[in-house]
Amino acid sequence: MVEKMRISTIHSYAKKMIQTLGSDLGYGYDIEIVGDYWRREIIDEVLENCLSNKDAAFIESLGMPIYQLKKTLTLFASKLCNKSIDITKLSKAQFGDVPDENRKNLHQIFVETLIESERRFQEKLREENSLHLGH
Repeated sequence: MVEKMRISTIHSYAKKMIQTLGSDLGYGYDIEIVGDYWRREIIDEVLENCLSNKDAAFIESLGMPIYQLKKTLTLFASKLCNKSIDITKLSKAQFGDVPDENRKNLHQIFVETLIESERRFQEKLREENSLHLGH
């Protein structure tokens, strides 16, 4: 009896179930389960694009190195995803205002990058017949 038992993590069990029932759920049989690699790549691309036309003073006003901003954006997106919050459905207004004048640029870039990168990430998941389970 024990020899026939399948012991796995919840993620590997979910992956197996999704792959087995993929077509019933609207996915193909070749569905792929992905982590945050694509999300990080897309955040990097969107952030670089947002900052490409900004001068050094603007970038300095962000108050943190770009690598740290990328890391923070990825972590924040993952946490929202893990709480079942669809970032693509959020408006800029739902992120509120920042009363501190010194943080307005950071807030603006953060919100714009987060919303656009998540839109692109979801689009890539659809194009690649993939599903993100979070962590």
